[in-house]
Amino acid sequence: GGIGAGNGDFTGQSYLIDKTPPVISLNGDATVRLDLGALYTDAGAIASDAQDGDLTASITTKGSVYTAHSGIYTITYYVGDAAGNSASVKRSVVVSAIPACTAISRLDASPTNAQLLRFQVTFSEAVVGVAASDFALAEAKVSPGAEVLGVSGQADTFTVFVRSGGDGPLGLNLVDDDSIRGALDSP
Repeated sequence: GGIGAGNGDFTGQSYLIDKTPPVISLNGDATVRLDLGALYTDAGAIASDAQDGDLTASITTKGSVYTAHSGIYTITYYVGDAAGNSASVKRSVVVSAIPACTAISRLDASPTNAQLLRFQVTFSEAVVGVAASDFALAEAKVSPGAEVLGVSGQADTFTVFVRSGGDGPLGLNLVDDDSIRGALDSP
């Protein structure tokens, strides 16, 4: 034989090219809301990779949640595969005090013959989600035609507008249907 005689076919080593990062997903919601002082148990995350399979046990986290202090805390979950590709996902944990109504006060003189009455409603902190449906008229005999018409305001102070109806005492009560939340709680 001549040059290269008898070499035949030969297959050398090959590289596995993996440029695809792992997939990491949160267990549970991306935003968790907690009342001040509540116990926080992290739901964790899962991870997988097309080449390496299940990587859940390799997930590391960064961040802490301090439920004794109001705030927005971030927990970041990281994972990497054998090729050096990495992925991350974040969860926000919102810790806030339960807002409380601290006062419902008349804004107009009493007694009155006005058709439109106003009550000022004050909360312990800035809130969102305040609606007319969060209020009910109070007093033993609510006069016919009296009704809550609407609400305006922001932060911790709101004005509730009420049609007075007929004669007699007329008050206002907060009957929140859990729509009122701390402003820090809103997404």
